[in-house]
Amino acid sequence: MVTGLSGQSDRREDFGFNRNDQSSVARIIGFPLRMINRFVCGKRRVTAGTAARLSLFFGNSATAWFVLQMNYGLDTVIDRVGDVIQMEVTPLREAG
Repeated sequence: MVTGLSGQSDRREDFGFNRNDQSSVARIIGFPLRMINRFVCGKRRVTAGTAARLSLFFGNSATAWFVLQMNYGLDTVIDRVGDVIQMEVTPLREAG
């Protein structure tokens, strides 16, 4: 599973995610504290429903949350298997 906001500490702080605020965020948006903590720790994916709630709470767009999720997922894949992918895939401009 590709996870949420872990590794994005600068962005987490931009959106108000720090240890002191997790409980407040959870209470206000109607999620269990454990769920918010799992987002912050990168153990849970940001879904459409979660993005909608977070965007209303923080006053940004739901798309911003999906972009964070997508960027984290890409970074995670590149960190884990980027070298393998580069060895296995021949760029189109070199294949022909």
